[in-house]
Amino acid sequence: MSVPVDTLIANKELLDRFHSDEAYNYGRELVAPDVDVLELIVRFINEFLNELFGTYNIHLNVKSFLAIVGAFLILALSFLLYKNRNRLFMRVGTAADDSIPHEDTIYGIDFESVVRDALARKDYKLAVRMLYLQTLRRLADQDVIDWQPHKTPSQYVEEVCDGDFKSFTELFVRVRYGNYPASEEMIPKVRQWQENVFYRILDQSEKMKGTEG
Repeated sequence: MSVPVDTLIANKELLDRFHSDEAYNYGRELVAPDVDVLELIVRFINEFLNELFGTYNIHLNVKSFLAIVGAFLILALSFLLYKNRNRLFMRVGTAADDSIPHEDTIYGIDFESVVRDALARKDYKLAVRMLYLQTLRRLADQDVIDWQPHKTPSQYVEEVCDGDFKSFTELFVRVRYGNYPASEEMIPKVRQWQENVFYRILDQSEKMKGTEG
């Protein structure tokens, strides 16, 4: 008994075309797709930018997207650090009070009024601070010091070279940044230091300017 010969011949070219056609890829429905959340975010941003800018060919990939986000975070962090630089570098225990002037300016302040109100409230720490800033203001007005918001009190001591001003500065630093308790007894002392500085330094500066004129 003879066996019939199989005369069917597979069309390899046609099979390859079927294999490469996604329409015949039935296995994809059985396998869960790998979802990349970051890729979806990037794709959404790409579509949004293309709709927003129309004819411009805007394309983001994952690396460029991460670079943009990283740069934005760095800029935001730098801005926050700059805005809060005074608070960040205060010693532990010192509190910032937004209702009173900070050391980043000596202008636009009615010192006499602020000192008077501080003494009425027995806020001697604020009184010492304002009397010191008032001293800096008058020294700056007479060109004795070159006042800058970033300069430290010790730098002004080097510019003035006066014993009473040095003592006043040391007390100011202890009270302002070192949690040293301010008292009512300090006020006459710092006023005397201030008066001595004004008498010696400012009078001498005015005489020198009169001689030059």
